[in-house]
Amino acid sequence: MNTFSGNVLAFPRPNRSTRDAHNQRVAALAQEIARHFPLHSAASEVEAVAWLHDCPRGIFSDLAKFDELAKATPVVRGLLQAGGKDPGALIGEIVTVANSFDEMIEWLPVEHQTVAQMLEELDLMNDLGLWRPAVAAALRKVVKPQWDALIRAGSRLPVSAIGAVRNLAAISEDDISEDLICRTAGNDPVLTGDLLRVVNSWACPWLLKRVSSVREAICQLGTRTARTVLLTSAARKIYSSKAMVGLWQHSIEVAAHAQHLGTLAGCDPEVTFLGGLMHDVGRLAIEMLDEETLAKRRRLGESGVPVLWLDLVTCGYDHAELGGELLQRWNFPSSVSESVALHHSPERTASKLASLLYLAETRSSESEDQPSAIKLNYALQTTGLTREQLRESAPKDLFTSIIAA
Repeated sequence: MNTFSGNVLAFPRPNRSTRDAHNQRVAALAQEIARHFPLHSAASEVEAVAWLHDCPRGIFSDLAKFDELAKATPVVRGLLQAGGKDPGALIGEIVTVANSFDEMIEWLPVEHQTVAQMLEELDLMNDLGLWRPAVAAALRKVVKPQWDALIRAGSRLPVSAIGAVRNLAAISEDDISEDLICRTAGNDPVLTGDLLRVVNSWACPWLLKRVSSVREAICQLGTRTARTVLLTSAARKIYSSKAMVGLWQHSIEVAAHAQHLGTLAGCDPEVTFLGGLMHDVGRLAIEMLDEETLAKRRRLGESGVPVLWLDLVTCGYDHAELGGELLQRWNFPSSVSESVALHHSPERTASKLASLLYLAETRSSESEDQPSAIKLNYALQTTGLTREQLRESAPKDLFTSIIAA
């Protein structure tokens, strides 16, 4: 239980209902905006107003009349201002602008606005006097679209590893051969080591003795599976930081689900696997931004808000859009780069691959965005999959072996 204002009022931590999730995001953003004002001692009041801002105003309108509730006055004034009744309450104005911005994000599946357009619309709303100019200025200090900085951050990712992934993915099914896989693995001891670790793990439980040569490993796995293992091994170099281990495992998990669902939907399983493997490369680039932005993300993320929301607030763009742009610049197939760019917005494209990546993401153990019936239904319709097929999707043992390797 979290309390504020001398335990006058109390509110529970979120139970993840849709309304609670909205209030949680509003509270996080409002507290970040409040950092630009002398309100550090009132952080609990800012959070309280954010959590209670959409409650019926009649519940709070008379609270300030009681002496024993005097300490609650900042909260009450904030709540009244959030309802447009007290233009002097700074806390209320901060919560009002945070609430307005978050509601615009909630409408993205329908309206498809950019963050820059949202900020312009909020400036127009401010003409109604809902918040003072200083509040609008503070919001723009928190929410700063920075496309050029994102692209520069992406350019600092390991180019050689990215090139290896692209080149392995470019090998057509007709060109895959044992000799080609042998040459590819033989030129890189890391690829060789990963291939042998996978084949000697429980990916091949029928083995009576350990495999010690690349050619024998390919014979046991098959050329297609061996290429998949090498592709995964090359991609892992992009996630070289220890801090990225969780994101790497998430990418493998999504790739496995995407490949399985893609097979059911009649798509090329190799392309869907590649899309899943690289779908979150934009998150890697974001982690290479300046320390001020990363510190802001850590503060906002402490409350458990979704990754996609964090992207929009701190960068002005989401990691999917950034990842698609980077893959295009690195000459990945256009079908992959476009689907990665829209894997959180499948309703904006006819691409079956984008919908498959969205569905695979919903089956992963990490949720990057709020659940959306609009997106889910569209993705199922586009791929021709059923809810039962989605629920039953599970990675094969091979991918557990890849993660372990």
